[in-house]
Amino acid sequence: MRFLLITLVLFTSTLYAQRRSSVVADSIPTRGLDLKEVVVTAKAPPITYRGDTTEYNAGSFKVKAGGVVEDLLKTLPGLRVDRNGMIKSQGKQVQRVLVDGKPFFGDDATIATKNLPADMIDKVQLIDQKSELAQFTGVDDGQNNKVINLITKKNRKKGVFGNVNAGAGLNELYEAGANINSFSGERQLSVLAKSNNINKSGFSNNELIQMAARDPNALNNLSPLIMNELMGGFGDWADGVTTTHYGGVNFNNDWGRRLSWHSSYFYNSANTRNDYARERQHFLADTSWIDEQRGHSLQRNHEHHIETTAEFRFNERTSLKLSPRFSKAVSDASEQRAFSATTFNKQQLLNEGRQSTRSHNDTRRFDADLLFRHKFRRKGHSLMVTLSPEVYESDYTYLNQSQARYLNVRQADSTNQLTRSAANNSNIDGKAVYTFPVNRRIHLQLSERLRYSAANTNRHVSNFDVLKQQYTDTDIRYSDHYTYQTLEHHPDLLLSLKDRKLSLSAGLAYKKQTIGALSYSKQYEINKVYGALLPHLFLKYQHTKWRKTEFEFRRDSYMPGIGQLQPLEDNSSAMITRRGNTALRQSVEHHTSLFFENNSKDQKRSQHLRLRYSAKPQAVTDQSILDTLTGRQLIYPINVKGNYDAALESGVSFSTGKNGTHIDINAGTSYGHSIGYVTGRRYYSDEWSTQIATSSDVNLGEYFSLHAKGEAAYHDRRFGTAKQLSWTFSYELSPALKLSRGLSVEASLLSRLNTGLSNGYNTNVRLLHGRLHQTIGKAFSLELSGRDLLNQHKNIRRTAGNGYVEDVRGSVPGRYFLLSVAYKLSVFPTK
Repeated sequence: MRFLLITLVLFTSTLYAQRRSSVVADSIPTRGLDLKEVVVTAKAPPITYRGDTTEYNAGSFKVKAGGVVEDLLKTLPGLRVDRNGMIKSQGKQVQRVLVDGKPFFGDDATIATKNLPADMIDKVQLIDQKSELAQFTGVDDGQNNKVINLITKKNRKKGVFGNVNAGAGLNELYEAGANINSFSGERQLSVLAKSNNINKSGFSNNELIQMAARDPNALNNLSPLIMNELMGGFGDWADGVTTTHYGGVNFNNDWGRRLSWHSSYFYNSANTRNDYARERQHFLADTSWIDEQRGHSLQRNHEHHIETTAEFRFNERTSLKLSPRFSKAVSDASEQRAFSATTFNKQQLLNEGRQSTRSHNDTRRFDADLLFRHKFRRKGHSLMVTLSPEVYESDYTYLNQSQARYLNVRQADSTNQLTRSAANNSNIDGKAVYTFPVNRRIHLQLSERLRYSAANTNRHVSNFDVLKQQYTDTDIRYSDHYTYQTLEHHPDLLLSLKDRKLSLSAGLAYKKQTIGALSYSKQYEINKVYGALLPHLFLKYQHTKWRKTEFEFRRDSYMPGIGQLQPLEDNSSAMITRRGNTALRQSVEHHTSLFFENNSKDQKRSQHLRLRYSAKPQAVTDQSILDTLTGRQLIYPINVKGNYDAALESGVSFSTGKNGTHIDINAGTSYGHSIGYVTGRRYYSDEWSTQIATSSDVNLGEYFSLHAKGEAAYHDRRFGTAKQLSWTFSYELSPALKLSRGLSVEASLLSRLNTGLSNGYNTNVRLLHGRLHQTIGKAFSLELSGRDLLNQHKNIRRTAGNGYVEDVRGSVPGRYFLLSVAYKLSVFPTK
């Protein structure tokens, strides 16, 4: 390599000297000299840092044969992929995954990472992407999102490629699918169709996440009915045994410089059965008790989603972007469970019973974003207007049958009710932003946001009439027909300063929110007005190209949702009755964060530190009124003051040699303090969590690689005088060996140890997976895989809430083997 570089320098110097001599004495005849072509090649560095972009050279990292993009991301320094496919970098979640700068099936990042083959990727760009407003105006408002852009290999940008696979195992297990892509310059066409019954999901059920990302306050304004429907398919995807079918079409194209088009249709269907057990420990100031559940559930979800984005560029200064979306979802669920409550030492039984439920949800949703951008002729002056209408409709039925027996008072009760509800929610959200310069470094930004929402809900609950053998007896306690409207007025003034190294934006906003509700059944009326001043500050200092510091402070306010305000009772969960609180005030939060990132000039080391503190001078929490004789609870929201939480997270990543070998170390600690009320008595809940994780990818030549990671987490939870300590230890070892003639052998050993949980939930689980992969020619491959070879898989987790900790155990597929064949499609022009 050094010899080639010296040769190139000498050759260039010779040509330069010849040019000068020909100018001075062009009359002197010269004789041409034929030289052989000199080619200089250099291996691209594994990682390159360019301002807000970290670029990984995919060829420097080893991925298993036939692996998908998610397998590649797991090997990249600084990225962490959890078991649900969610990606995090430097403590922040990656929001979007693009392919060559274009969306791939909308905003669901996992569709790209779980379905696209890893061998099509040339580079992975991790981008701190500014908001659309900041990109347009050049004024940094601090609203950054983590985005991954997958850059395909040059030979994949024009042609047809993809793969088709099918596999089968004992007990009618199967997996089959096809992923076909046709790329030609700016045109991208992808067709996806897959099906399996081995708990593999190529998408995420993130309706709530996407809604919260667009508008954090939107969830509070949904009716309890709509929230229940959205939550029906959201949660711990890993629980249960699932049969999944999904597929769709994605099409992107740019017609010249004037029109960009992105569109997709996606369908998914998931049928899940789950046998579960839960144990929830409640802690009070003077007593404690335990709720236990054992049950079985079935759930079927079907969803169609259509999304289109068209951007028209009228000229260099004006553009219009239209993004309509439509989705339809149908969900059917059934559940049977046995429940009981005992004293903390399990010596005295308070209650016991059974509950059986069935539900059907049918939802339709249409929303759109209209974005207009215009830069005036006066330099630095710009206008941006957004308009977002949305309509959400639903029909819901819920059959609730339960029996309960109370041991202390020798009483029993039963419920046999049918709930029929119809709801529609519509809103329109508009925002206008005008930006202009004060001088060369300072800009002012004026914005106004208006949001109007209206809803109509008719909830009818009927008791079973024994004589008529029908659900005809209306229960007015739980029935209601009501409408409500909300209006938000949100002006904001932002001052921005940008210097060579310093970017600063400071603003002051005012948010005024009103909500009005009218019940036609219960004759109540709600009229609330909330207002708050919301200062915000963002500071970024770019020390060098490789080092930066960011500081952010903001104050937020959120008004209560209609379900938190209205005095409507809900008894859909056995032993628990919920209702709203008309006296509820808004919640107010203060958020402060400090972030530091440092990358070495040789691009082999990276460090980051993130400090976060949130204070909640006015928060909303649940108060539980407990009947200590029966174990029944009445829960309603109240306001509390004094909640806060803080977190410190740091990480370091460095290369240890050639061939992409690297080590990642991440450590963090967090503390949360909250106030709760049970039967009118206040208690304090404090939680310390400390976590350290390390991972490494070792590559020894072209034939052997090892992925290893370990993690330890410690939780110290205190509820008044009660104390709960727990540990979780886990590690993973995944060696891969390439043998001759296209044969590769891979294994994966995962271990997880829980301590400090409830009896029966402290487990030490070891999962052993194995894989033999044989390529046959250039297109075919054969694979034999075995999952959970030791047959030890148990899905156990712990969560904490308002005055309780809960341990949950769910179903898992268990040990299985699968024999699969795959065909790699690859048709590219020869020129």
